[in-house]
Amino acid sequence: YFQAILDGRYTIFSTDFSTGIACYARVFTFFSTNSMCCYSLSFFSPFFFGSLITSGSSASSTLSSNPFFEFTSYFLEDFQFRQACCVDVNFCSLYYERRPIERCFSY
Repeated sequence: YFQAILDGRYTIFSTDFSTGIACYARVFTFFSTNSMCCYSLSFFSPFFFGSLITSGSSASSTLSSNPFFEFTSYFLEDFQFRQACCVDVNFCSLYYERRPIERCFSY
């Protein structure tokens, strides 16, 4: 979590207290893909953030577009794709074939 805070390239993209997840994404990228790093919310750790999520339907992943500047593309090509594969049915492996799990270590 502290990596995302200290790295000015990332900013908070979404927080969902009902599921206990907060995600960061790169604001600016020079590549055609972006990264989304998701962390578990923990009320027992500093700033209420816990570990990087690297598995399951809320895992950190590569994005095909920038959610800040290309929201429509992000919504159609990343959000809905994840929803259809990981939330509506349990085929996250299909989603992660196209949007690999992000380890968020290249800070």
